[in-house]
Amino acid sequence: MSTLRVSNIEAKADASSPSVNEKIKITNSNGDVLVHVNGETSGITTIGINTTGESVSFDSNQNATFSGIVTSTSGFIGDLTGNVAGNLTGNVTGDITGNVTGTVISSSGISTVNTLHVTSSIGVGTATPRAAIDAAEKTDAIALPQGTTAQRPTGNNPYIRYNTTNSALEFYNGTDWVEIISDYFPSGSVILG
Repeated sequence: MSTLRVSNIEAKADASSPSVNEKIKITNSNGDVLVHVNGETSGITTIGINTTGESVSFDSNQNATFSGIVTSTSGFIGDLTGNVAGNLTGNVTGDITGNVTGTVISSSGISTVNTLHVTSSIGVGTATPRAAIDAAEKTDAIALPQGTTAQRPTGNNPYIRYNTTNSALEFYNGTDWVEIISDYFPSGSVILG
């Protein structure tokens, strides 16, 4: 059974005197701080665990800011906003907005609605890609974009795609669309050179 000693609880709150801090401090019999609650900033309450400093703060909308490592045994529900320094291990369901620096490993895939910008390399089936996109460890295929002649992308970038109108693999050289192979029989193939 625990004993609560009133002599180890210090509370100050006086709305009529702005010089008095609105704090509660709970210590053990040795004087060590167990819990420190600070409400001196309007709309923000900070709580210190084993410190008079800030471990976590809550604003008037019940948003929490943590000052240290946060570990959950049953998962987090809600929005995680701010910078994460260190490792994020576990499952992420929802949106990630901002920059991810480091390695992202997913056993079930990564889906993006707009743009996935990678500044280094992408490894498909390998954690150590040897080129910008490395799928050399896979034995199946790379699925290329496909569409009709009318659906060709515009711009001056070099593109490669499968043209369903012509049944041909084609690329854009910056000026013209060029068929790489019009069919898969040597007599009908176009050799570039």
